Amino acid sequence: MDESRKTARLKVTRHTRFVAPDGTVVQTRLYDISSSGLSLLYDYQLQNGYQCAVAVSLPQYGKVGDAEVKALCKVVYAVFCSSNRKFRVGLQFLKFEAGGEATLKKFIEEKLG
Repeated sequence: MDESRKTARLKVTRHTRFVAPDGTVVQTRLYDISSSGLSLLYDYQLQNGYQCAVAVSLPQYGKVGDAEVKALCKVVYAVFCSSNRKFRVGLQFLKFEAGGEATLKKFIEEKLG
């Protein structure tokens, strides 16, 4: 895991969904997020390079309800996190669905102030 980041990561405790290798949609917990990727907690170790679809609901400040960010991602690391007894899986964003990148950018800007 490369700890030298080009973008700020925000700790976020929200649920997220992604498509597991067997094709099932899995709901799990988001660990952190940045403009370039996210990490989540998952029961199994995923192989580096595995690509999956991810959906994250983020609050919209000043608006009612959440906005969903959907993206195609690639696994860049998976390490066992003993405190959670799950794997922390790092995903790099490859391609956002319409409006997702702008929604994420606005969320990060509002959180960072």
